[in-house]
Amino acid sequence: MKKTFNHLPETSIKSSGINFEISFPLRQSIESSNKYQKKYLKTYTLRKNNKLRFFYKTVPSRSTKSYLMATAVNTTELPWLAGQAQVFLENEFIGKVSIPDTPKGREQELILGVSPVINSKKELMKKYEEKAGVFGGNRQIIYSYKITVENNSKDKKEVTVLDNFPVSTSDEINVEIRDLSHKYKSDTKTLKSAKFARGIRTFIVEIPGHSKKEIEYKAAITFDKKLKIGGLK
Repeated sequence: MKKTFNHLPETSIKSSGINFEISFPLRQSIESSNKYQKKYLKTYTLRKNNKLRFFYKTVPSRSTKSYLMATAVNTTELPWLAGQAQVFLENEFIGKVSIPDTPKGREQELILGVSPVINSKKELMKKYEEKAGVFGGNRQIIYSYKITVENNSKDKKEVTVLDNFPVSTSDEINVEIRDLSHKYKSDTKTLKSAKFARGIRTFIVEIPGHSKKEIEYKAAITFDKKLKIGGLK
């Protein structure tokens, strides 16, 4: 006779410092094998609230694709160990994701997979040399860019757009961003990050269903005419 459980017994978890001990909630057989075996411990459900948020992320300078993302807080009584996890969204299996080590109470950003809902692209609309206002032996080249993010679904979506602004590591080259049409994240944590120092800017946009959002700006590069610069396109 097969025994069924309407309510599985709770797993007992004891922690001491950095160590923790987990007891199986019921008897389970472990076969003698060198293969990995999965055994039931406990079920946790993360619900969409202030502890779980879905959004999309795209890097239009690299790809037209976008990724469905989630930020989740580990509200369980166990640390999440690094490894693969099966993800179900509204009881539908959507795939496997890699989860890094996540202590209790820590927020973690998860990649849930490529999504066809959001498409994006970055275009160099115009490149020209500015003569007026440039003095001495300097040159100034203007690069005009446009980022287009399109929502192909019927619902409003939140999209994180990452773009790489040109930055200069030389006193002989000056970079100025002009006519920026949309503000990027500029909180204290972001401004102090290594990514920001490298020129990576994060834009948060909300796009209505079957609509698109455009982000435009110009990068003015001023340098001695004897120098040769590269890297921009």
